[in-house]
Amino acid sequence: MNHKLEKTTFLKQLKESTWEQHLALEQTELSQLLLSPTLGLEQYIHILYAFYGGFHPLESFLAEVLSLHKTAFRVEPRASLALEDIRYLSGTWEPGLLPNEIPQVPSQPATTPAALGTLYVLEGSRLGGKIISKQVSKSLGVTASEGGRFFAGTQGMESWKSFQENVESYVAQQPEAADDIIQSANDTFRRLRAYFILYYQLYLRQG
Repeated sequence: MNHKLEKTTFLKQLKESTWEQHLALEQTELSQLLLSPTLGLEQYIHILYAFYGGFHPLESFLAEVLSLHKTAFRVEPRASLALEDIRYLSGTWEPGLLPNEIPQVPSQPATTPAALGTLYVLEGSRLGGKIISKQVSKSLGVTASEGGRFFAGTQGMESWKSFQENVESYVAQQPEAADDIIQSANDTFRRLRAYFILYYQLYLRQG
């Protein structure tokens, strides 16, 4: 009974401690445009570039941690799906559309707590991706099999539950890691927000 209470308490703490940064990411102009009913196809393709540019280094970081530490968590990369969607919708892939100057944010240590904080953000985005997938299907006619794989995803609640179990188990065994996980999650939200703001200013801002 106590074990379950401890797990629930940490997950609630993790959500509450990162909510401000989570909300700030959702309120970026790029995020708002993605959910707009007036979203255009060219804009959508640019947004896919932004997600690729934001997610790819985070997934590389997770792969690095997995190679250094024996951990229970698993990672299913999604940046490659954004690349596939871009190629499907535009017929090409232009690396030059990825900003050369990456926003400066604190680098993450290659530790399991840092990885779990990063994974909290990426796994949570899968759930939001389902909502986005429905919206772009309405606004653009983009379906999971026709340029919408990144947001439609290949997992969802199953992957999220697996993450929850892993992070709960880890913190139960190493409670001193809780603060580092929270810090990493907040840093990850900040990193993505800074990247989205930069990308919007470079490629999506009108005028």
